[in-house]
Amino acid sequence: MKKIFLFLLGAFVLLSCDPAKKAYSDLESFTEYIENNSATFTPKDWKDAEVEYNTIVQNVDMQVYTDEERVAIGKLKGRCSMLFTKNSMKNVRQGVNDFILEAEGFLEAVFDELSGEDTVENSDIE
Repeated sequence: MKKIFLFLLGAFVLLSCDPAKKAYSDLESFTEYIENNSATFTPKDWKDAEVEYNTIVQNVDMQVYTDEERVAIGKLKGRCSMLFTKNSMKNVRQGVNDFILEAEGFLEAVFDELSGEDTVENSDIE
């Protein structure tokens, strides 16, 4: 019984110290975290997540994995990339919407000025 306990303890220590397994686990945990919490992310949260993701991916890319592990890593990276892309698209869509609203206001002001050009009331010249 004592030998089994020591064997299991040794196996646990080896697995927990394996940098490839830790890097994969970090990527897996990060992916689950942003999938579960990204809906409430602020712009700062997204920037922080991007920095953390890049650090994790750098660490993962330095490790040696089997072909099957590389496929699993690719899936995790793909899931993260899609979340980052969706956020970017949301920001682009909001930026376009803001631009359209500002352009509308700009054009209204120009047309108001052009239509009231002959009246003294609408003129800024004193």
